[in-house]
Amino acid sequence: FRFLKSYQENNITFWGITMQNEPTDGCLADFAFQSMCFPPEKQRDFLKLNLGPTLQKSGYGTDKLRLMILDDNRFLLPRWAEVILKDDKAAQYVSGIAFHWYLEKLSPHKMLDITHAKFPNMFYLASEACTGYSFLEFPKVSLGDWKRAERYAYDIIQDLLNWSIGWIDWNLVLDMQGGPNWVKNFVDSPIIINSSTKEFYKQPMYYIIAHFSKCLPRGSYRIGLDVPRDAYKIQKNFEIAAFQTPQDKTVIITVNRKDDPIQLVVQDIKKGYLNMTVNAHSIQTYIW
Repeated sequence: FRFLKSYQENNITFWGITMQNEPTDGCLADFAFQSMCFPPEKQRDFLKLNLGPTLQKSGYGTDKLRLMILDDNRFLLPRWAEVILKDDKAAQYVSGIAFHWYLEKLSPHKMLDITHAKFPNMFYLASEACTGYSFLEFPKVSLGDWKRAERYAYDIIQDLLNWSIGWIDWNLVLDMQGGPNWVKNFVDSPIIINSSTKEFYKQPMYYIIAHFSKCLPRGSYRIGLDVPRDAYKIQKNFEIAAFQTPQDKTVIITVNRKDDPIQLVVQDIKKGYLNMTVNAHSIQTYIW
């Protein structure tokens, strides 16, 4: 409460908070960052006995502040949500579930859909992502790397197809080393600063984010897109999603990670047909 109030006194307000960033980090011996081991059972009890009632009493109930649980890797779902949200006394203070993308190959996006089926009243937010984080990835900063951009595109569109309301990058701007970072946990970023030459570079990841952030204004929502059964053979390494904006525009975003172009015909029963050529290794957005 004092944290929120102090910021408010400086004209900074919050729409939401999470209980802790990566609460499993502190459970690892000699973990580099400061972190407390905070498993879901302890989060549940702290939430219903302390944090939730305190926020409610201080005027920060769910109508004013959205509290999110997890804020850790996606593979912890749905169990993390089950432990906390099956307790009604704890669940009453929760608005959403935040999750990270790390170890994404071990955790299919379907886990979001499975969790949503169990807890449909929660919103889901992808709250952290970056490339170059693995100890196997070098260089940490890779200028002009399209493969890393494709990873962003794939993850964003899959999250949106599986109930996520948004997607947050860990660091928008970093230096040429992938820092600063006091434990040398260097990673890549959509914008890279070269302070010695006073230049900055907008990475392909930057333009991937723009397809979503510029073309899907706040208040947009995903709509149905029927794919004919005989077209499913193109689905591997190809993603497509449709959205409606508050300005009553229809948006289709396609991600083609294949080595060959894909020909598509999209039918809008109100507007007609749209013939599309989605180039190899590209992201394309259509708005009408």
